[in-house]
Amino acid sequence: MKQFIVSNIDIDNNNRRKITVRGKDYNYLITVRRSRLGDVLNIASNAKAQTNVKAKITEIDKSAKTVTLTVIENTTIETCEHKNSSPKLPCIILLQWLIKGTKTDAVIRQATETGVSYIIPVYGEFSVVKNENSIKLERRSRIVREARQQSGSSVDTKVLPATSLQIALTKIEEIIQEKPAIKIMFTEKDVKQKSLHQIIAKTGDIVIMAIGAEGGISENEENLLKTNGFIACHFNTNVLRAETAALYGIAALQTLLTEEKTWQLKE
Repeated sequence: MKQFIVSNIDIDNNNRRKITVRGKDYNYLITVRRSRLGDVLNIASNAKAQTNVKAKITEIDKSAKTVTLTVIENTTIETCEHKNSSPKLPCIILLQWLIKGTKTDAVIRQATETGVSYIIPVYGEFSVVKNENSIKLERRSRIVREARQQSGSSVDTKVLPATSLQIALTKIEEIIQEKPAIKIMFTEKDVKQKSLHQIIAKTGDIVIMAIGAEGGISENEENLLKTNGFIACHFNTNVLRAETAALYGIAALQTLLTEEKTWQLKE
């Protein structure tokens, strides 16, 4: 179900069930979505409170350009740091080597729609893009918001600034906070190692996947990933573009993890 993501939820201190939205959020709600009195919306906040609410529109003030809603139900957004006891989706962190043109943005949109928790763009040795400015991060934040609103994803997807692989690995350790994690490096090389089933059969609350650029992952990068606990995995399929490999890998991981109880590996 689609949802409405606001920059900040303004909760009435005298009545915790009353919420007011204004500014650009008001314009989006009234002009773009054409919402009316009585409509029930799923609302998510980008604020630190990280709460989802289901609320009914009870007042539209066109002169003040505000919409007042009454909360019907509220829940907590899931993150890698705070997972519910029975999560709907696994916590996935995507290390995506930067790819040329708008392809990285396309990967970010698709990863958000599928419920990836963190996306960390990496300046890879084979990446054509070697430097990005802050405008890129702002653009990607908008892409995430649009993708979450369209898909209804309950996962609060975060995109970090593009960085080197070494710094990205440090950021990951800060995110997972010593929680058990499965680390996978997808490669175009036909490595004779464990299958994806065998890899994710390990105990882990979080799955981290690394996807290379158009030229793949360099030997130096592979060695660094392996030193940090990543296991190489190869799909027995056609040669995939970098942007296709990311979506393919996410889909495969989510399918296996969400259906884990229905399959068993033979010892």
